[in-house]
Amino acid sequence: MKILVAQLARLGDIYLTWPVLNALKRQNPDAEIHVLVRERYADACLGLDPSIVIHTLESKYLLETIYSDGNEEQALRRVSKFVDELLEHRFDRVINLSFSPMSSFLSHAFERMGSEVHGYTRHPDGFFQVADEGSAYFYAQVGSNSFNRYHLLDVFALIAGVQLESVDMCGPDFGSDREIPERDYICIHVGASEAEKQIPVRLIHDLTQFLCQEHGLRVILVGSEEERFAIEQAFQGQTYGGRLVNLVGATSVEEAVALVSQSCLVIGGDSFAMHVATLASTPSVNLSCSHVNFWETGPLSISSRVVYKERMEDHTVEETWLAISEILSYKSTTQFIRCQSERLGEPRYYGRLPEQDEFQWAFISALYSGTNFPVLDDFSVYKNLASLAKMSKVACETVPEVLDVNKRSAAFELLNQIDTSIDRLADYDSHLFPLIRWFQTEKVRLGPQEFEPLAEKTQQLYESLLKVCSLYVENEDIDMKEVSP
Repeated sequence: MKILVAQLARLGDIYLTWPVLNALKRQNPDAEIHVLVRERYADACLGLDPSIVIHTLESKYLLETIYSDGNEEQALRRVSKFVDELLEHRFDRVINLSFSPMSSFLSHAFERMGSEVHGYTRHPDGFFQVADEGSAYFYAQVGSNSFNRYHLLDVFALIAGVQLESVDMCGPDFGSDREIPERDYICIHVGASEAEKQIPVRLIHDLTQFLCQEHGLRVILVGSEEERFAIEQAFQGQTYGGRLVNLVGATSVEEAVALVSQSCLVIGGDSFAMHVATLASTPSVNLSCSHVNFWETGPLSISSRVVYKERMEDHTVEETWLAISEILSYKSTTQFIRCQSERLGEPRYYGRLPEQDEFQWAFISALYSGTNFPVLDDFSVYKNLASLAKMSKVACETVPEVLDVNKRSAAFELLNQIDTSIDRLADYDSHLFPLIRWFQTEKVRLGPQEFEPLAEKTQQLYESLLKVCSLYVENEDIDMKEVSP
């Protein structure tokens, strides 16, 4: 068997894919495992099992003729050649963990050649498709503005069809050429993929100064070339008697991974360093904010802490030090969010959780895991559920009319109006967001098919939506004439 795992996102997502690759290799010892990554982030594959074949997508080479002289035909030929070379491998399974429109076209190319595809792909007519339950969940419920509480690692494993074990949670074993004793320093990763996720430079400076001068701890700063200037300006060459080593912009990915892995503790925002620390079982202090869903991307190494604030600017030296001192002193309080790394396939965190939307998460659990639906005690949400129920009922009555040529045009127009109103309701009331996103995703999954079975399945989907709403809404409220929210 030949299996291809496509991971075309950034460094952190590739390191988060390592346990999945390890599990695939363990569960399929005779299979030939391949992985596809972007050339820019290929260094994150260094140290993988040597039997795993690595392919790189060179975006710059494939598309440069478009930007240089507008030659789309040349770019298309390059892309076609690249895809054809991959297709020649005749993969039995393709696992797409990229979650991007571009990757879905690539998955579809494999699917047309007979590969079993997991992840984003395309329907036969070219429209977007989510091929499996795990990908449907990701499409509907995952993201920084969502209410998901499953870690991305567990979602990746679900899509790949693997059962993660502790032996899979291992990463690269690199050393550093620098004469720095292992486990004798704190590593601070200063970067992140987006500005809103980065630790403010002022906090990095003040925290480093506090750790070095007040507590005599050794600190190593790591980051990319993009962060070098700001860090140099902040510290002005200060080393605090040799206790600070500033390596921002001065390491390869391989050495940065080694420094993170061999530290006694890692401090960072939402970045690849958190995932590297997880693979190395290095405890972490993750400074998080509302732009990130820590449930999805937080550290999983035992003893790690998540410190949550609405904005990254709200984090303080004092609170960060409390989290650090808890880890270094092996003490435990309820002041911070902590990881339960053994809870595979369940929400990973407990402790002092932020006041988040319990109703939405309970709704997600009920929809996807079969738990009880949550109790509703908000009348405004009840009214919106009643509106959703009315629209669902009207849709159920209208769908059969599309089979009548004389009524088809009016039926389509009404159904489009209902769908538009349902979409707006998801933006208007966050309590209904999980339910409506589930419904929208299931509609995407229907795909092209004969008219009558498509109408039947569409009606069944509206009936399912009405059934959920009816758990909360009285029949007399559903039967009222008003339809739109």
